[in-house]
Parts: sequence; structure tokens; C-alpha cells
Amino acid sequence: MIPAQRGVLRCSGDLLFEHLAPWFEKYAHGFKLAEKRSIQHFECDLFDGVSIETTTVVFCAPHSATGENVVEFHLPGNPVVLQRLEQSLAEFGLEVAEPGDFTRRAFLNGRLDLSQAEAVLELVQSRSAESARAASQLLSGGLSQQMSDVRHELMTSLVELEAGLDFEEGDSQDLRPSEVIEHVKRAKQILQDAAVGQQTRALTTGARFGCLLLGPPNAGKTSLFAHLTGMPSLVSDQAGTTRDYRRAVLMSSSVDIDLIDFPGLGGDAVDQRDALARELVAEFDQADMCLLCLHPHTKPDELPSCFPNMPKLVVFTHSDLELQVNRELNHELRLRLGNYSMVSLSSQGDSAATSAALSEAITPFFDEAEKVITQRIRNSERYQQALGSASAAVETAEQWLEVGGQQDLVAAEIHHALAVLAELVGEMTPDDLLDRLFSAFCVGK
Repeated sequence: MIPAQRGVLRCSGDLLFEHLAPWFEKYAHGFKLAEKRSIQHFECDLFDGVSIETTTVVFCAPHSATGENVVEFHLPGNPVVLQRLEQSLAEFGLEVAEPGDFTRRAFLNGRLDLSQAEAVLELVQSRSAESARAASQLLSGGLSQQMSDVRHELMTSLVELEAGLDFEEGDSQDLRPSEVIEHVKRAKQILQDAAVGQQTRALTTGARFGCLLLGPPNAGKTSLFAHLTGMPSLVSDQAGTTRDYRRAVLMSSSVDIDLIDFPGLGGDAVDQRDALARELVAEFDQADMCLLCLHPHTKPDELPSCFPNMPKLVVFTHSDLELQVNRELNHELRLRLGNYSMVSLSSQGDSAATSAALSEAITPFFDEAEKVITQRIRNSERYQQALGSASAAVETAEQWLEVGGQQDLVAAEIHHALAVLAELVGEMTPDDLLDRLFSAFCVGK
């Protein structure tokens, strides 16, 4: 945990209210939690003699994210307070959620289908605005609605077919097997549209790992950029010298890095061009991590007011001077970043050694990003294979119908397509697939 203005702890379970009742009796002065959808305020004594203002948001089953009773505790985001709240809840039988536990429960209780559960993971792990948008579309139910529509068409056609198989010709005037082909054609078109939509989500593995060089003015990041890449850069003691972002490729034995040098963050912009460049930093989404470059004697108030929402590695420059990191700076970084990762580099001396040290420090972040890519490729391949298999079966059924083939053969193809689509949305998914999916989530999802 890292400090924040507010902290949220979520609890979910069918018997949640029964477990929480004695907790409120002990820690909230006997406050009675109303078992209805509501927002309720009270004070709790997690520490002797200290009352903490707390808010609970209550959602009742089945109208909650997990389909179970859900209570969220909102309180000051001090890690010590949140850990104490977690410990106090454990006294009454509540257990810490496993990674992906909440999303798994939502899936098992019918609040999400499997494609939407996978979209939650993709959204959390999105590496860019584009991938986040694609995950949001999947989560909002775009593919789910298409699968619902196509299964409706196939099931309707199957009812007609199997009813026709159960009657001798002429026994039923209501059955019109000829209408089946119209349902099959509509199902085929929906599957084709879904396949085209999923192709846009396919990810490539050839993109380089992007690293933003950010930091206060004159932190030494532009000098480091020039030292690592060999690309000439204008270096000056005057703030705002770097106006536009520059990028170059750093080739190493372990990972090829796309280095991106941005203007210094902190202080006031020196002119309109510098201000526009800083705005670009806030909106930039073409990188996988941030290299926060700092002089060891940087003052806490010289740090950027906000950091990009991506993994961060602190790079202390001027390691050749063997400077000790300012104690106040270290304290501020721990407050804002938690237990941060760091490396010390120099823009002087052997560039190969500097490059090797940076690559070694970046490798763990790169490995995590590769896991995300692998998971998304696996999901994309699963969608493509399922849609392709269902489309082939529906197309075969259509061909049989057009030539007046036997209806039991048509029905068999439609049964196959329905089985494939049921597995795609999770109705017939093996346990090992579910275990692999939900284990990749972070705790709290």
C-alpha cells in the first residue's frame, strides 16, 4: 500500500451482513448497518482512543458488482489505518481476497460473462489509451451482445429444425423449416462482424518497450539521453532548454528500449512552447514505464506535481560524483511512490556500462509487460479461434440448407456452433482456464 487521500476496502459475500454485525458492535459503538442499498456514516475505534470518520457504501445481492452482498469502507488512505481495518475484519471470519476473487465471483454469479471478465484484466493492465478503449468496449458488453444475438438466431433455427425432425411430413402445418436459413444467414453475418471487431484487438509483439525520461528541469535526463543514445542534444543550465520530446532506440543485450526525453516538469513554463510540451507529457500514452530522473540533491518541492499512471523507476543521475541521496527527497519519494525501485547512473564515462546498468534495472518491468502482452494475445487467439470455428459450422449449415440437405446434419452443425460460443462466454469453460485467468488479477479485483 502507498499513502492516498482516501482508502477503500471492499467486502463481498452472501453472509456478509451476519459477519459484519459483531464488527460494528465492537468497533463502531454499536452502530447498526442498514442492510439496504445506501451510504452510511459513522466513527470507528480501530485504535484505542482514536475515532476515525468512516463511510460505508452498501450494495445488496443480487444488485452488486459481484452478485453478492457488498460493503465498501471508505476512510483516510493511511496504510497503517487500512491494515488495521483489515486485521479487525479478520477477527470476525472475513478472509483476504485472492487475486481476481471479486471478478471471479461476478462471473460465477452471472454478473459478467468470461469475455467481460477478461476485459477487466485487460483494462487494469492497459499499456496505452488505445488498449484501454478496446478493453472498455469489451467490458461494456459489445462482444457479449453479439454473442447473445447470434445464439438467439441459432437457437431459433434449431427449434425449427428439431421440431421438424420430430414430426412426419404434413403432421404440423405450423412448422416452416424453410425459414431456418434466414436465421442462419443472420447468425453468419453477426459472427463475421464480431470477427472483424476482434481483429482490431489483436496485439503485436514487435513493439519496443517505451521509457519516458521525466524529471525536474536540469535533472540531467537530457545529458543521460545523449550519453545512452549518441544522439546530440542541447544541454544548458537554463530551465526549459528541452522544448519538444525526442526519442531514440537504445539497443541492449536483454531488451530494446525506446527512450523518450521530455521537457523538465516542475516550476513554471518559460514560454508557450514549453507549456504546450508539458501538456503533451500529461496526455502521452506511448510508453510502458517512466524513468524519473533526479539529481540526488533534488529538493522535494522541485518534484513534478503529479506522476504518469505507469510503472516508475527512479534514476539518480550524477553517480560519478558519488553523492548521497537527500534524506528529505528519499522520504518524499517513499510517501508518493511507496517502496520504489531505483538505479544510479552517470552521463560520463563508459556508455556501454551505463546502458547495461539501466537495462538490468528495467528488465523486471519489461518481464511484467511481456506477461500482459502474452495474456492478451492468448485471449485474442481464443476469440479468433472460437469465432472462426462457429463461423465455419454455421457456413456449413447454410450450405446444407441451400442444397436441401438432411436436417439432422444441419442441426449437428448448429449444435457445434452453439457449444463453441457457450465456451467462449464461459458457460462451458474448464476450471483450469478460469484458474489461469483470475490468478493474473491484482488483489482487490
